[in-house]
Amino acid sequence: ILQPKEAVQKIKGLKSVPIGSQMANEVINIAYGWFSPLKGFMNKADADAVCNSMRLTDGTVWSIPIIFDMGDQEIADYGVKEGDTVLLTYQDNPLAILEVEEIWGYDIANMCKCVYGTGDPKHPGVSRTCNYKNKFLGGPITLVNRPRINPPYEPYFIPPLEMRKRFKEKGWVKVVAHQTRNVPHTGHEWL
Repeated sequence: ILQPKEAVQKIKGLKSVPIGSQMANEVINIAYGWFSPLKGFMNKADADAVCNSMRLTDGTVWSIPIIFDMGDQEIADYGVKEGDTVLLTYQDNPLAILEVEEIWGYDIANMCKCVYGTGDPKHPGVSRTCNYKNKFLGGPITLVNRPRINPPYEPYFIPPLEMRKRFKEKGWVKVVAHQTRNVPHTGHEWL
């Protein structure tokens, strides 16, 4: 995640590629560590590994490909090529830099069967996957504009990378998290 002054310098002259809310969310999840150990969008080798073995190429357990899709026409219109560094914009604002290491295609029907065990479009994951465009861009991302967190929640927005840093500073080796589907109550303390 770049500091504002550094971000301004880094994005000068980069090709801009607009993204929607779903892709913006994926960028934020990668940048803040929710998708650790990913540093960017998957390349073909990682997507293959996930589809075939539910693991990344480094052996990390991973069940669903995290991919950036673009159609051939969009790729041509924006002039995106392997080796390019592009600026991803969300709602006309700079969000992240993507270093395009690979542009690749995939058999979507096979991806659905491998990941979800079905090709039935009634399955929400299959439905979403079938709407992917025909090419994918793989490569690391760098966040250049932090998302705005609405008050009063900003003080409680502590991403995984920051939490891991705090755990290490405190010398904690084991950490337990508890998530409830309803409002927490004192009974949860005893779980």
